[in-house]
Amino acid sequence: MNELYSISERLKQLRALSGLTQEEFAEHAGMSYKFYQQIESGRKKLIRLDTIQRLAEAFGIEIWEFFHPKEPKIRLNLPKQINSSPHNRRLGKKAHLRID
Repeated sequence: MNELYSISERLKQLRALSGLTQEEFAEHAGMSYKFYQQIESGRKKLIRLDTIQRLAEAFGIEIWEFFHPKEPKIRLNLPKQINSSPHNRRLGKKAHLRID
């Protein structure tokens, strides 16, 4: 298989598999929402390898799986609460989202 894709497209694919919003995933990965948004939208053209490693770890995959065309099994280790405001607005809540 010789499929080429961009890092931004791969991030969109993996995040869709995770079921998280951009803001939720950025929080989980320990980076700012705006920084993650720039990467996923393709506006940030130069990305350091250690940033990609951090993103892969946040998805619970190895870095080679990030670059492999096969769809990996996402293994998110999410906290019990996500502080994402879009998630709370979508659920009509003011409190944190609980993941059980």
